[in-house]
Amino acid sequence: MAMVSETVNSALDNARQRMSVLEKNVTAAERRAVKAIEQFRGKLEKAPAKLRKAFESTADSLRRRVAFATRAELADISAKVDELAKRVDGLLKKRAKAV
Repeated sequence: MAMVSETVNSALDNARQRMSVLEKNVTAAERRAVKAIEQFRGKLEKAPAKLRKAFESTADSLRRRVAFATRAELADISAKVDELAKRVDGLLKKRAKAV
């Protein structure tokens, strides 16, 4: 009978050790996930500043071109501004969903 109880105790000790390792792994995974989320949020917060710069450079470019622009050039610029506006709207929607 002593042999059975020793085997059971050994199995329980082994299970306890494995549970301890598993808990450490889960805790480490949670920390990594939180860190990844925070990094993503940081990148997301920088996006509007980049978009603002893009709009400003587009506006500057427009100011320079409009004085001498042909209709075709104006149509081209208008299409680019529309595309940029759509991209900004998409990014704002993504940001709103993430928050």
